[in-house]
Amino acid sequence: MYADPDERGRYPVWQNINAPGFFPKNTTNNIFMVTTTDEIARRNEYLSDEELQAEIMPILREMYGADIPDPMDIFVPRWSLDPLYRGSYSNWPLGAMEEHHANLGQPITANGNWLHFSGEAMSDEMFGYVQGAWNEGINTAAKVAQCLLGKCPDATVYEALRTCAQEETDIKKRSVTLNKRKGSPRRHAIHGGKGRK
Repeated sequence: MYADPDERGRYPVWQNINAPGFFPKNTTNNIFMVTTTDEIARRNEYLSDEELQAEIMPILREMYGADIPDPMDIFVPRWSLDPLYRGSYSNWPLGAMEEHHANLGQPITANGNWLHFSGEAMSDEMFGYVQGAWNEGINTAAKVAQCLLGKCPDATVYEALRTCAQEETDIKKRSVTLNKRKGSPRRHAIHGGKGRK
């Protein structure tokens, strides 16, 4: 961890990818990864690799010593600029409820055709992680396979959801009263327009 004395969120999380568990034993990769988020991450996407390296190396040398050499290469993913991603992993905001999360992963229908969603954001327990994406891909593939056999599972949709009351200036534990509504079951339909029950 690194805390910039002047700018919050500036290159705070560093990971040594040489640590046990990342690569097979007896391999030397000498890889460091630094993570930024929010405004700093968006700003960094518009900088060149050379500009980012010039910002990062003094921090690395401050933490580990002046004799740290320059890297042989640098890789900077620019997630929000990539048209295949337009962002990164999900992060659920304060006030989001389990029903909001459940709705996100439900299939939608148009003209009798179904569109299923999958990815780490759909995972209840592993959102934000590759394992969540992997597991949800398997779960969604199983549902699609059931549909192809004419046995689509029901999907529960929660309508008219509200979030908890939030105060703009005070960060504290909030008292949340959930309006527990039963979700509306949605039935899949392979042929015809009978998408909802």
